[in-house]
Amino acid sequence: MYRASFIFNSSYITYLNSVDNNNHYQTATWLNDIIINKSKTPLNDALDKFDYFFGPSYNTRWKVAFKDLAQVVLGLFYANVWLELVLAKKSNINLLELLAACAIFADKSVVNNVISGYLGSNNPGNPFSSWDNCLRVRNNTLPSGTYFTTICGITSRRSDNNTYAGRFIKTAILHYNPHIFRGYSYRCFTDYMACHIWGNPTCPNYYSSIPNLVLLPSAIGGLTDYFQPAKDLLRYRSVDLFGRLPQCTINPVCPENIIIPSRPKNYHSIIWRKII
Repeated sequence: MYRASFIFNSSYITYLNSVDNNNHYQTATWLNDIIINKSKTPLNDALDKFDYFFGPSYNTRWKVAFKDLAQVVLGLFYANVWLELVLAKKSNINLLELLAACAIFADKSVVNNVISGYLGSNNPGNPFSSWDNCLRVRNNTLPSGTYFTTICGITSRRSDNNTYAGRFIKTAILHYNPHIFRGYSYRCFTDYMACHIWGNPTCPNYYSSIPNLVLLPSAIGGLTDYFQPAKDLLRYRSVDLFGRLPQCTINPVCPENIIIPSRPKNYHSIIWRKII
């Protein structure tokens, strides 16, 4: 529903192929350059590139098809481009629908690979799907990397201000399909912020647990901190999507242990964003 219209319209595929044939198969290169260079106006730059190359001599439907493709591809890395696409497609969208249409989760296969130790920044794996094997927690009062005792009573955990959490979830998402994301780094996710779904990164089992992290456009990311229906929706979605949730076994009475919320009203009618 929130993908570009050409994906549902076979004629647009023809128009897009015409663009690619006539620009010597440089469409992907155009968009890739914009992402790599971290443009401040990515969609405008893409359309300017189109106009510069073709001038006035093109079928107007070519530009429509190209713009739709650019919105989807650039929307993977530029949150504002994706927000504009979603709002243009459905102007009467409510807050929870908007949240679902913009949220980027890692894939379940990535979570399973972190658990097994195939992926992650500190092997072996762990049952919490913690990307860094439960080595960090959030503590904004200490310099990043400082060792201290955590809320669970564990020493030698490193403090962070969510910098690493953002890096971990973005990297996990890039691992979803290496053929799509080859050559990109987590730095390409502009205007996106990493949000802790359960809001408890002071426990090392939760801080970099991939089921506890989601990418949201910075413009709406604050909903996860201050809007309880948004919290409940994402929490239920995480359990529904991954079939598991992190649990603190370090301390059986850890004050950060989580509770699965009831299924939100109209949950099954909500359309969630797909990466591609």
